[in-house]
Amino acid sequence: LGCEFVESDMRAFSRSGAFDGAINFFTAFGYFDDPADDLQVARNLCESLKAGARLLVDVNGKENLARKFRERDWNRRADGTIVLEERELLDGWRRIRNRWIWIRGDERRESTLVLRLYSGAELAALLMQAGFRKVDLYGSLTPTPYDQHAQRLIAVAAK
Repeated sequence: LGCEFVESDMRAFSRSGAFDGAINFFTAFGYFDDPADDLQVARNLCESLKAGARLLVDVNGKENLARKFRERDWNRRADGTIVLEERELLDGWRRIRNRWIWIRGDERRESTLVLRLYSGAELAALLMQAGFRKVDLYGSLTPTPYDQHAQRLIAVAAK
């Protein structure tokens, strides 16, 4: 298979009816300050899909996060890197700020990001508003129900 890589702002990129499917994986959705930008991204994805094609969105849903939320975590990776993570909920569960610190020997790196949080119902409503005709929610890629045992929020939206 041939593969084309396109570097573009996802709020602007659209190629009408060009794709058989789209994948937005591992919480790569919700990073814009304005929620209207998320809707524009979803519209662009819908517009870029062929009729009957599907979009898969994988995020950490609000329901999952509420069940397992921890303000701080740390772990040691197999290579000896220590990873510290701090989380702060913002705007009444609308967004979350994540701060990571990686320490390996004398090297230290830090990264902070803020992203919008979606419940299953909110994500499904956004995708429907963007023009998808049907949205199914799952709790993992296997696919299991999106319920109290869900590991992730997986939305499969059909055009």
